[in-house]
Amino acid sequence: MRFIFFAICAILLTSCKSVLPAWKFGSKSVSFNSSQMEPGTTPNSPVCGRAVEAIGKSDLDLSALVNIAFENNPETRRLWHLCRAAGAQEKFAQSAFFPRVNISDVASRVRTKTSSTTTDYSTIRSNPSIGLNYVLFTFGANTANARATHQNLLAANFQHNRALQTVLYQVQRCYFELNAAIAAAEANEADLKDATETFKMGEARLMTGLGDRQTFLRAKANMLQTQYALEAARAAVEIKRAALAQVVGIRVSRDLRVAAGKLPEKLSPMNGEVQRMISQALQVRPDLLAMRAQMAAMEYGEKAARADLLPKAVISATGTSADYGHGQRTQTGNVSLGLSWDIFDGGGRHCKLLEQRERRRAAMAGYRSAELEVAGDVWSQYHGYRSAFQRLEAAREMLTAATEAFQAVDTSYRNGLCGLSDLLHAQGALATSRASLVAAESDFFLSLAGLAYVAGTIEPFAN
Repeated sequence: MRFIFFAICAILLTSCKSVLPAWKFGSKSVSFNSSQMEPGTTPNSPVCGRAVEAIGKSDLDLSALVNIAFENNPETRRLWHLCRAAGAQEKFAQSAFFPRVNISDVASRVRTKTSSTTTDYSTIRSNPSIGLNYVLFTFGANTANARATHQNLLAANFQHNRALQTVLYQVQRCYFELNAAIAAAEANEADLKDATETFKMGEARLMTGLGDRQTFLRAKANMLQTQYALEAARAAVEIKRAALAQVVGIRVSRDLRVAAGKLPEKLSPMNGEVQRMISQALQVRPDLLAMRAQMAAMEYGEKAARADLLPKAVISATGTSADYGHGQRTQTGNVSLGLSWDIFDGGGRHCKLLEQRERRRAAMAGYRSAELEVAGDVWSQYHGYRSAFQRLEAAREMLTAATEAFQAVDTSYRNGLCGLSDLLHAQGALATSRASLVAAESDFFLSLAGLAYVAGTIEPFAN
């Protein structure tokens, strides 16, 4: 019995020293570190806490809003738990490289009474046993299964990264839209101020008999229309504030105030060619990397299914101590090496192999479709950004020209050199220029954020 016990311990120690397969993805080794991904344990977590407390105390910039969203968004937390589940699944698959050890004990109480005497014999018998079962060779089935689960873990990791990018883009979009709505409301307030002053000057001229009533009514209608647009712009601000609060993951209130994003006076166009950006996106987009990892997992799954068609070598060892009572105990041990091969199962394993192969081919076709979609998205967003850049430059120059024209016409009108119709026309051009600049700045911010999102990086134009 002692020999069997020490033999089993030796086999356990030997198997525990076995080197597990080293997983690789592409040309680099990839490891999974939970402390780097778990929400609330990132290096920016102290900033998240301070940012949440800062709501209502100060205007939040984009970085503070992004930190709050990373902390509160349920989608990122859901994918994080899926990453942990995939990690546990990988550990479970790796357990196939170790032996299975079980122990058991059957205890019984035996009472014996003879007819010749009145003496009863009562004994307690214990029959402990220990067993070991170790799969020595499976033609790579266990290795393929373990590598498949590792690739699934990588896929979950990449999907979590893409979810973080999605949250970042959503916060950027809502932040820029809220800033644009605030800027539009401020522009409408300036338009209303100009329209009110024009109306008062027209009314004064009408009272002195120097103006006509038709033009005066146009000035009044223009003032009321500007006031109407201002109320609509204020409502749009609150709508965008609610959208930002929802994306960030907090309850909407007027305490949610954002810092205005300002563009520099001089902008330089983006450096880099669109084809280089497309190539970069195809290499670094986390969702594409997740699909590649899933295809690799399916390939390993196909290898495991093919290995299931072959035999398996198993070593087994058991040790038993039997108690027969009256001090009689026997100890037995057994070590066996066996070969198991299912030569017929109705075609089930072949069907499983076919399923794995076709699923892998379907995933390859889906990956090709995703590559084309990513290339098209980068192409569209890039040219949208280029157009937004040119429109922003034109809108700035247009606003400067419209402001100077309005000031010149206003001076001429005060000196009696032009009529109220000319002033209303100049004022309308100035209001249009203000609205165009607000829209151009918003489009520029949104196109830049969209290009970074489809490129799968923070700075798609980085060299």
